[in-house]
Amino acid sequence: MSKKKKTLKQKITADLRHAQYRLELPDYKDDIEPAVVKSSVPRTQILLYKDLRKTVVTSILIITSQVVLYFLLKNGAIKLPFTY
Repeated sequence: MSKKKKTLKQKITADLRHAQYRLELPDYKDDIEPAVVKSSVPRTQILLYKDLRKTVVTSILIITSQVVLYFLLKNGAIKLPFTY
């Protein structure tokens, strides 16, 4: 029983799909247009922006809570049992 061979179009779309994972340009001729080519750059930028925003918000919350805790301890509003 022989294997079914891939067509040229299937090979090009597979190459494009694999190139997205490797972050490099695929090797294909300019006269053949791939059927499933979509740019993933805007989606990547959106995800990067969301992750960066979450990181910045979390960092600001942590730093703010540290500053508030410092001033509460300094003014004596909070007394820790193991400090003098």
